[in-house]
Amino acid sequence: PQGKNATLVAHTVAEGGDQGGEDGGEEESGPLTSLKTGDQVVIVAPAYNMALSATKVATYYNVGVDVSAGFGSITDAEIWVVTVNSDGSYTFTSLTGKVLAMAADYSSLNEEGENKSWALEAKEGAEGIFYLKNTVRGNYLEWYASKNNWSTYGTSNLSDLFELSFYRPTDATVGGGETGGETGGEGGETGSKEVTIPEAL
Repeated sequence: PQGKNATLVAHTVAEGGDQGGEDGGEEESGPLTSLKTGDQVVIVAPAYNMALSATKVATYYNVGVDVSAGFGSITDAEIWVVTVNSDGSYTFTSLTGKVLAMAADYSSLNEEGENKSWALEAKEGAEGIFYLKNTVRGNYLEWYASKNNWSTYGTSNLSDLFELSFYRPTDATVGGGETGGETGGEGGETGSKEVTIPEAL
């Protein structure tokens, strides 16, 4: 039901620990081609190697994190938990508890906004490349390169500013770099973190 929250125990990987699926198999590397509830992803503008952060810059706009050397510098603010809603739309909540949402007005992202549902549109002929459109406002998530932040924009002219790929935080293929730091390296252990996320709509 809309408006309720649920607490998800999100299993995080530190220092290169394995984050296997339920069947214990290896996770795919490279951009994901589909998303399911409970997936933890880093949202990247692949043409610019910039990851979406829940952290704000200048109050209204979201920070971009350079992942051209891999995911070694990402934090919980750049890891998003996926919820698939009953209508097939998606909700994204960072491990810091911020929801990817929009208010009724303005093009900036507002974690307290009521418009939390996003439609995933695949780019034709490009596997692993998507556009993310707010189902109510109609705006697309955008890496606003000229302003160096993330925002949204209502348009039908979808340039590479709007192209997105979804990666697992442990993926070492991004930008040709090796995954290190809190999400990579060797000998890490898997931990748990409670994250409050909206229930599926």
